[in-house]
Amino acid sequence: MSPHTISTSRGNGAAEQAEYADDQLAASVGRDDQGVALITALLLIGLLSAIGLGLTMLTMVETWLGAGIRTSQVLACAADAGIARVQVDLTQAADWSPLLVAPGSAFNDGATRPVLADRSVIDLSAETRRVQSTSDSLYGDASTTADSPSWRLFAHGPVTDLVPGRVADAPVYLAAWIADDPSDADGDPSSDANGRLMIRATAFGPGGARRSVEATVVRIGAPGSAGRPSAVKMIAWRELR
Repeated sequence: MSPHTISTSRGNGAAEQAEYADDQLAASVGRDDQGVALITALLLIGLLSAIGLGLTMLTMVETWLGAGIRTSQVLACAADAGIARVQVDLTQAADWSPLLVAPGSAFNDGATRPVLADRSVIDLSAETRRVQSTSDSLYGDASTTADSPSWRLFAHGPVTDLVPGRVADAPVYLAAWIADDPSDADGDPSSDANGRLMIRATAFGPGGARRSVEATVVRIGAPGSAGRPSAVKMIAWRELR
C-alpha cells in the first residue's frame, strides 16, 4: 500500500469522526431542547392549574360570604319583626301586668322544641334559661335584686307565620320574651307599675346562626275609656352579641 493511500484513508476516518461528533452534538442539542420544552410545558400547566384553582376557591369564598351576609340580614330583619310583633300585642292590652304571667301572644305555634330546615332543634326552655341568665348577669338575680327582670317566653313561631299568605320565604324561627322594666322599682317583676316593658327577640337560622335584639317600650298615655288600649313607643334598642 502506498503512503498516499494510507494518508487518504486516515483523512477519511478523521472526516467520519468529525461528522459523527457533529451528529452526536446535534442529537444532544435536540434532546436538550425537548427537555426544556417539556419542563416549560409542565410549568405552564402547573401555573394554569394554580390560577384555575385560585379562581374556583375565590368563587366559593364569595358565594359563602354572600350567603352569610344574606343570612345575617334576614335574621336581623326577623329579630326586629319579633319586637314589632310583640308591640302589636301590647297595643291590644289595656293592662300589661297580666301579660307578664299569662296569657301569651297569638303568634304561637305551640312548639317547645321546634325543628329548623336543617334538622337542628331549638330548645325554647333552654333558650329561656339562657335569656334569664344573661339578664341576671346584668341586673342581678331575684335573690339579691327585687326588681330583677323575670323573662317569660311570650311569642314564638316560624317567621313566615308573621306574614299573611306566607309572602316571606325564610327558614327562620322567631322567639320573643318580655319582662318588667326594673326601673319602676316596685319590687315586683310580675307587675308593671310604670307603663314600660322590656322585649327580647331572637331569630334562629340554619347552621346555628342567630340574631338577638332587645328593646324597651313605653305606653303613650293612659288606657282609654272602656279599657281601650293606648299606643306603644320604643324608647331603647340594642343588638345583643
